[in-house]
Amino acid sequence: MATMPDFVARAGSYIDRAHRVAGFLLICCAVLGLMTFCQWQRNAELNNLLEGYAQRLPVIVVPGAVAGKYDPREDAQLVAAFADFVTQTFNTFTPETVKRQVESIRPYLAPALLVDSEPYFAKKIDDATSVKRSSLFVPDKASLEVKNYTENGVDLRDVVLRGVLKNIAAGTLAEDVPLEVRMTFQKGIINPNINPFGFQLVRYQEKPIVKDAPPEQIDTSGPTPTAAPAPQGGL
Repeated sequence: MATMPDFVARAGSYIDRAHRVAGFLLICCAVLGLMTFCQWQRNAELNNLLEGYAQRLPVIVVPGAVAGKYDPREDAQLVAAFADFVTQTFNTFTPETVKRQVESIRPYLAPALLVDSEPYFAKKIDDATSVKRSSLFVPDKASLEVKNYTENGVDLRDVVLRGVLKNIAAGTLAEDVPLEVRMTFQKGIINPNINPFGFQLVRYQEKPIVKDAPPEQIDTSGPTPTAAPAPQGGL
């Protein structure tokens, strides 16, 4: 049977142990509180930095435009940039670059068009390499027309861009062909690391602009008449 001194000694030991545990927990709470304060202060600094960036958004200054703030990611600018990229990739090439350009355009094609475009690309590559034909497309940026609409829940853009196609055979300018390019873009959620424009090409068609001729006499399915035939038409 425990005597009174033993009981007092044990009680003192338990109290001392409880004090040590309480002290350890108090230290932990103090450290956690300090870490929380530091993290809050860091988050406040980051928030202030983000607000500063938001107040200094990049702007595009266009002569004659209405004063205001423009986001470079706006649809109108992306569509114009994508239209320029597509038309240049399809129509500005040399026999040495045409294969690389065909490969570079593939990630931007909708799945159905990717399959349908194979014969068109094969003909374009064969034409450029067999007769050593080059071409240069000079767009008329002022002719750009864009129509926004939704079809079966899909956000689409019909785009028309006109310009002059300069066909070059054996290093000599063979012909200047006024050209109209009609395209349809599909907007969707696309990995910006693969496609920074946010659009895919759904339809593509080229046709020469023939003046003083009724529209029904223009053959939009055949090649553009040149000294060295070019594989133009529609996709």
